[in-house]
Amino acid sequence: MWKLCIFRKSFSTGGAFVSRLTLSKPVYIEFLGASGVGKSTVMELVLPLFAGVKMTKRAGIQRKFPSNLWDCMRHRHRRKAFFELLGYLRRERGVPLGAGARRAAFITGVPAHREHARNDKYGVLYSDEGPVGYALAVGASGPQWAHFERILLPEVPESIPFYIYLQASDSTVHARRRHRGRPAKKRKGLTGKEGMDANKRHEGRIYWLTRLQAAGAHTLIVVTDNRAPEEVAQEVVKFVQRVLIY
Repeated sequence: MWKLCIFRKSFSTGGAFVSRLTLSKPVYIEFLGASGVGKSTVMELVLPLFAGVKMTKRAGIQRKFPSNLWDCMRHRHRRKAFFELLGYLRRERGVPLGAGARRAAFITGVPAHREHARNDKYGVLYSDEGPVGYALAVGASGPQWAHFERILLPEVPESIPFYIYLQASDSTVHARRRHRGRPAKKRKGLTGKEGMDANKRHEGRIYWLTRLQAAGAHTLIVVTDNRAPEEVAQEVVKFVQRVLIY
């Protein structure tokens, strides 16, 4: 096997010391899980592993819409996927044109972003709610969407993709949402997520994790019930290290 990274300094995640990494290939990381499960918290605890390398976050469908659309339109197969997904959102899910275009651009464009892989200075492209999460949230999972496997994987051929699914029971998720105290978002019009309950989203996550792993991605499911964020982060860090060191 080939070695991708070398050790650098150590840092602590909740008391356990691990080693930082120097990258010789770009890394793509996407966290999956229900809203409130703790994706952002765990992600922030994992990111020090890559201290010293370029970090690029892609999150939200509104602010980066022009950039996402540009990243998508530069590739013929992604342009085709964009219009297919936009048509589905408009016809099947009743999403307005603007909202549908932003969502389709995010799903098809983010994996094609190259800011973390320029001039041989490799970095990390990461998201606490990325294209896979947005796709399955609108029902884009299952055999009829199998051809989107290529779209959801990073476009940079030498990238090392990680998909981390943080899983928790409904009661745990609800308790964490109450503790977080974040007000519910006020949305105007349909988003395409209507009717997608927790079970359907879970099935979508398992479907895409299975497909993407078979395509060469590195996937991890972490059950987070009765566990502190630091403990969950340690498990994620160890998994990433095992992949990147050898």
